[in-house]
Amino acid sequence: MTEQHPPGGEGDEPELDLDGIEEICAMATPGPWFVRNLDDSHAMNLRAVSTVADTGRGERWPDFDHGELIAATLVQEPRYVDCADERWDENAAFIVMARDAVPRLVEEVRRLRKLLAAAVPGDGRPTETSTFAYRYPSPLGGLAADLTAEHTSPGAEDGFFLQVDRQVRLIPPTGTHWQDVHWLAHGLAAHTAALLSLHPEGLTVRVTSFTFPLAHYRPEVAALAMDGWLRQQFGLPDRGLRVAFDAERGGHVFQWGDGTAPSRTTLRFEFSVAANEAPPPSGFDLGHIDVRGDRGEASSRGHTPDQAMMIYLSLTLLMDGLRRFLTGRDRSFTTSAVDSSFSLTFRRGKDGSIETVYDGTVIDRSSAQDLASAVRAGAERFANPRLPLLPGDDAGREDLERSLAKFGNFVTWLLRRNAGE
Repeated sequence: MTEQHPPGGEGDEPELDLDGIEEICAMATPGPWFVRNLDDSHAMNLRAVSTVADTGRGERWPDFDHGELIAATLVQEPRYVDCADERWDENAAFIVMARDAVPRLVEEVRRLRKLLAAAVPGDGRPTETSTFAYRYPSPLGGLAADLTAEHTSPGAEDGFFLQVDRQVRLIPPTGTHWQDVHWLAHGLAAHTAALLSLHPEGLTVRVTSFTFPLAHYRPEVAALAMDGWLRQQFGLPDRGLRVAFDAERGGHVFQWGDGTAPSRTTLRFEFSVAANEAPPPSGFDLGHIDVRGDRGEASSRGHTPDQAMMIYLSLTLLMDGLRRFLTGRDRSFTTSAVDSSFSLTFRRGKDGSIETVYDGTVIDRSSAQDLASAVRAGAERFANPRLPLLPGDDAGREDLERSLAKFGNFVTWLLRRNAGE
């Protein structure tokens, strides 16, 4: 009979360091990754892992961008990489799969551990959801807060609630200041993926009380209190939400982990394919841009003549041009929509803020970080469901995938720079 041991007991392998695995995943180049079939300078096969999809053309060096390659499993001339068992394709496929699968497996292990802990509590009785209090510690300068909350399944709400992400909802205490609500929601938003892994049916967090000393309070502390409550209640990983006192700046500096700094703008970009486009989908399909800012709106819809544009190509031009503008010194930048007269202009203010202008009217004024984040979010909402529908060698798909990767890296860099990392 095989001897069995409880988890973590004598004779078992050391427990997986899920936080360490997740940290390594977060530090790596963002996905998705793809297997690329290329040729070296002698027209011999080269197998690589790339941030952009394979084109099917087997480009020969130097006709591909080395900045798009993450790793190689076969480089024949010079013979730098050549595994003895000749599993070049299989190794590349494994690396690509691992970039997506490992973070998901970490979340699944956490979910299963949570279920196991709930099924067999220490006293042998079934667990029930109960109110749980958390005190955010005071690091330096007196920042502190006490948060008490409970969690239930969606549908149990009896009044107002905030939809944070899909089936994750927040109910703040009655009479809470809007800034505190904003930051409570941000602390919850930082953990929505992990929460939905534990509770696929969804989750509602009801904050029953939130108190703090008035002398040194900063509303951002609400996010840290929510972050601490969630991590302690559900055993979630540390997402890097931090505050520290900076003597040189003479104040507290907040950091928001893996590029999750909250936006202080209502700016929203929506990109869509026109309803009358016939299948099969193509990278040259026409579509529209809709923008809503804190001062007005802009849309390519409902004009005469029609302002529908080649949406995949136009979105690529918008991200590439905006990235160059935000890293340069030009005072303004005007988008170029493909096959359309629709345009947006972005103007740089003396304070570094960016105005979004449509037809001579300012429709929004935001920081460069918030503008870039809004464009990235809209682009991903459009591209994630639509790009897989296009052929792998579609020119519009290739250009947009490449532009998305570069713009995403730019936004992450911008967030980290502004956080003082």
